Amino acid sequence: MNSRVALRKAIGSIRRMGIGLKQIAPNMSELDVGNYLVLFSYSTPVAYLDKSSGQYFKTDERFSNTTSRHISKWLAGNPADTVPQSEIESLVG
Repeated sequence: MNSRVALRKAIGSIRRMGIGLKQIAPNMSELDVGNYLVLFSYSTPVAYLDKSSGQYFKTDERFSNTTSRHISKWLAGNPADTVPQSEIESLVG
């Protein structure tokens, strides 16, 4: 299954669960999951905001230049701790 099909299926499941997904730019989306707001670049979760503490976190993995720009744009100058990619993925299933 390619990543676009997987993303469409995931979005359908997310909508059925009442979780908020918002596209904020081409290939860049936010997923609201309880206490966390998770940034997706393409179909990959790459950063998140802990809404209860106001702390931002970003992946320790290097993806494409575009994904790096997505993360920088989303952080908007806010400091972010670097965390393992697996931690971000665990927030979304």
